[in-house]
Amino acid sequence: MDNTCFLIFSSKEKKIKGILFDYLIKKEYNKYMDTLLKFMYVFAFCSTSGWVLELIYRSVMGKKIVNPGFLTGCCLPVYGFGGIAMFIICSADFSFITIEALNILLRFFIAVIVMTAIEFATGFIALKFYNVRLWDYSTRWLNFKGIICPLFSTIWGIISLVYYFLLFPFITNSFAYLSDKIWFILIIGAYYGVFIVDAITSLDLMSKLKKYAFAIKQTVNIEHIKIKIREDRIKRRKKFDAFMLKAHQEIRRFLDLNKNQ
Repeated sequence: MDNTCFLIFSSKEKKIKGILFDYLIKKEYNKYMDTLLKFMYVFAFCSTSGWVLELIYRSVMGKKIVNPGFLTGCCLPVYGFGGIAMFIICSADFSFITIEALNILLRFFIAVIVMTAIEFATGFIALKFYNVRLWDYSTRWLNFKGIICPLFSTIWGIISLVYYFLLFPFITNSFAYLSDKIWFILIIGAYYGVFIVDAITSLDLMSKLKKYAFAIKQTVNIEHIKIKIREDRIKRRKKFDAFMLKAHQEIRRFLDLNKNQ
C-alpha cells in the first residue's frame, strides 16, 4: 500500500514538474518571440522614417527630389540598426543617476557614440570591401575618411533626443497595441520579404560596382554616378526616376557602357 501511494505521488510529482517545465519553456519562448517581433518592428519603423527624413533633407538641399540610400525601396538600414540601438539605450536602467538632466545627458552621449559607430561601420564596410562611397563628408570640418564628422554626429545626437522624448513612447505604445494583431504580423513579414529581395539585388549591384571600381582603379562615389545618370537622361530627354524604381537598372546600364573606359 505504501509503495503504491509512493508511486502514485511520484507520478503526480513528475507530471507537475513536466507541466511547470513546459510552462516555463513556453513562457520564455513567447518572451523571446515578442522581443524579436519588437525589434523587427523598430527596425522597419526607423528604416522607413529615416528614409523619409533623408528624402526631405536631400531633396531640399539638392532642390530636386532625391531618393536617399542604395536600396530600391523606402528603407535605410543604417537608421533601422540605429533605431534598435536607440531603443536599447532608452530602455536601459540608469536609475542610479537620480538627476534627470544628467540621466538624459548620459543617454545623449551614448547615443552619439553608438550612432556615429554604426554610421562609420556602414560606410567603412562599403568603402573597404566594395570600394564604394555611399556618402561623402570629405568637405566637412574634422571629417574622418569622409565617412563621419562632428556635424553629423551632433545631428545624430539631436535625432536621439527626438527619439527619446517622442518616438520611444510612441513605438512602445503602438507595439503594445499592435503586437497581438495577425494583420500586423503579416505586414511585418511582407516588409521583410520585400526587404530581403531588395537587399540581395542591391548587394549584387554592389559587386558590379566593386568590379567597376577595380577597372577604373579608384573609389566609386554612388552619388556621383546618380548625377551622371541624371545628366545623361536629360541629354536623351528622358526623365530620371527619382524614386529609384528603375535606378538600379540605370546604374547597371551605366556600368555596362563604361566598363571598358
